[in-house]
Amino acid sequence: MAGHAPIIGQGKTVTSRRIGIISLRLHGYLFSFLPAPLSCPPIHRLCFALQGIKVYTVYMVHSISSNPSWFASGNAFCTCALLPHYISASRVRHFPTFLLHHNPTAPVLSSGHPSMATRSRASMAAAFIALLAVAALRCAPAAAELERVEHPAKNDGSLSLLVIGDWGRKGTYNQSRVAEQMGKVGEKLDIDFVVSTGDNFYDNGLTGVNDQQFEESFTNIYTAESLKKPWYLVLGNHDYRGDAVAQLNPVFNKIDSRFICKRSFIVNAEIVDFFFIDTTPFQLKYWTHPKDDHYDWRGVAPRGKYIDNLLKDLDEAMKKSTAKWKIAIGHHTMRSVSDHGETKELLQLLLPVLKDNSIDFYINGHDHCLEHISSRDSPLQYFTSGGGSKAWRGVFQPTDDKLQFFYDGQGFMSLQLNQDQADFIFYDVFGNILYSWSSSKTNYLQPSIHVTEE
Repeated sequence: MAGHAPIIGQGKTVTSRRIGIISLRLHGYLFSFLPAPLSCPPIHRLCFALQGIKVYTVYMVHSISSNPSWFASGNAFCTCALLPHYISASRVRHFPTFLLHHNPTAPVLSSGHPSMATRSRASMAAAFIALLAVAALRCAPAAAELERVEHPAKNDGSLSLLVIGDWGRKGTYNQSRVAEQMGKVGEKLDIDFVVSTGDNFYDNGLTGVNDQQFEESFTNIYTAESLKKPWYLVLGNHDYRGDAVAQLNPVFNKIDSRFICKRSFIVNAEIVDFFFIDTTPFQLKYWTHPKDDHYDWRGVAPRGKYIDNLLKDLDEAMKKSTAKWKIAIGHHTMRSVSDHGETKELLQLLLPVLKDNSIDFYINGHDHCLEHISSRDSPLQYFTSGGGSKAWRGVFQPTDDKLQFFYDGQGFMSLQLNQDQADFIFYDVFGNILYSWSSSKTNYLQPSIHVTEE
């Protein structure tokens, strides 16, 4: 095969976080590597190209797989060349770790077709880099115990909280109105904290730790005294479309001490364990068919290993839990009659873990509505609180699930817990009670249920 393999996106540098570049000069070729910070995933695939006329610097970046628009050509193909051997064009998503960037300080080695000597040297360099890639494969993220956050219950053993999802729009789409009513209900219930089910910042998450949207969509919106309690947040798919690693950065907790956002973690509140679950990586289409969206998979890729470890960690943590109530929190729906409907990957992979460990409730956002669905094959109950701002009016897709309540407008949910009972209430944008439901565990094993619809 004659000629040089084209390099897509030549001259584009996507990341500015350069943490100690390692440079290797082999036979006149300069290879520069950017070691990933601890929050980045290990290098699990290697994509680089060599041309006889230029030298390129390799930078660690957000997943190339998810945003072909980064490249000057605007298409979704990249040709990877390992001189003297050639690899045919493949979709960019198959090479998710590196972007190639011209090093302007490197000498021009030749023009036209590379000589045999040049090819030989390039082959040696390529082999060396391949060895680095193989070594990196051995550094895949391993399972680790989930981080625990201790949040004591009230002196009488009870707990009160609000649940909001899909909200960060700088106050628009009635976000400010919902926030106002949350403040009033929060004061009435003397809440202990707030749970966010994700999609905290629209449309494409945060751009970095200096993004003003953090204050415009969070700090300046939820100003009621009753809401100045800890906020425990998971990431949603829209958060992953921005700088997801930045949103997890503790710097935001220093800007606003309420903000506690992590991937997957546990909040222990004595009578209840809340298992916060990072559900976005489960959905395969975000990896294989991202369309024009970019997903920040740093700290996540490779997907399979990440999910396997997460499920193992969750199963171990749930089995160790001695709390009377066990509640799972995620962004994506498992059961829903709104736009997104069921998330099949969660039903196949996560739901069995929840059932095996007798999780009482799964609470999510993602669908911009309020709903309660009862499981037909277990005591597990599903609650959607995704009405924090923009709602999807008129979207209703009936399923075979046991639908208890559905509201296609804006609002939020409260949850009050004690040793014996859990009380759920949905509120609309005016603070009106739309629906309430209770479950009791007086005998610890078989919950009794009663429903009140306003």
